Amino acid sequence: MISAVRLQQDSAVSLVEAWLARERGLALSAHQWTQKVLVSSAEEHPLGWLVFCQSAEYIRTRSPEHLLVGLGPILVDATDGSLHLIPVTTYVTGEWEDLYRHDVKGLARPDPVASLVGAILEAQGTVAALRELRRNAPGMSIGQAREYVAALATHQTPRTELAELTRPPEVCPPLPITTLTLAPVPVPDLRTGIDLARHLGYYRELVTGEEQAPSMLPFLHAGPDKDDAALISYLRAGTLLAATTSIARCRLTPEGPSLGSMALLTDGTWFWPSDLAHYVEQHHLRLPPDFVNHARSNSWVPPQVSPQRLRDLELELSGAEAPDD
Repeated sequence: MISAVRLQQDSAVSLVEAWLARERGLALSAHQWTQKVLVSSAEEHPLGWLVFCQSAEYIRTRSPEHLLVGLGPILVDATDGSLHLIPVTTYVTGEWEDLYRHDVKGLARPDPVASLVGAILEAQGTVAALRELRRNAPGMSIGQAREYVAALATHQTPRTELAELTRPPEVCPPLPITTLTLAPVPVPDLRTGIDLARHLGYYRELVTGEEQAPSMLPFLHAGPDKDDAALISYLRAGTLLAATTSIARCRLTPEGPSLGSMALLTDGTWFWPSDLAHYVEQHHLRLPPDFVNHARSNSWVPPQVSPQRLRDLELELSGAEAPDD
């Protein structure tokens, strides 16, 4: 809790910088690689401060190849200093303010037709108001419409359940706003069990329940890297290590498309989820340079993995000990 007094810009920026430092530490712990992200600007807003972040290389060079697009603005609440990451797609559509007030702050969303129906009620009477209401809210029953108009007639606010029926169904719901934390998290021990430094795709957005995993958002760029086409081919050509019946979906777009059955692939050294190629291809995810160099050294063709090596990797993944010969 910061203060009941409105937060100042310097304090808001400091809070975001602390979160960026936390995320950088998580990325270095898991991937042993990251890129530096800095605060690039801040804008005052009635809800607080919108703090924008960008890669240090882009700020220094303004070269498009270093431009990050995954990190939307971070809203620092003006009253309590809490941090909330607004997805880029949600921000650019302008839907984020209502979403923040409703989903984060718990406030009722404004009724889109109350003023219109109330004006018609006053000018033309109950029947005309009911007709206009049913035209705007076809899913509302006659009884519900009468209750709604009766509330307006007595200068009351219609029940929230009725107000929700006046909203058109969302064809493509916006991505939710994420509340960020500055609390320390356990750092994964990379020397017990499977080596997370060789685990591509170990990101908070992709691995459910792994709060100690770094976010993938600071690794999403505006355009592809020169090696991405070869890298995508390499990722898709990996040897099957484990298969599931779960269907993978894109986690970065509303109503994300199906990406097929989830599986784990390997080249005998690194391993990755089968949907990782999608994020490189469609969202320009940058992978650790050590892996890119490794794939390049294999001429962008994953080597054949022996049955024994697959068994060894399966044992690592399960945490089991190798049987005695």
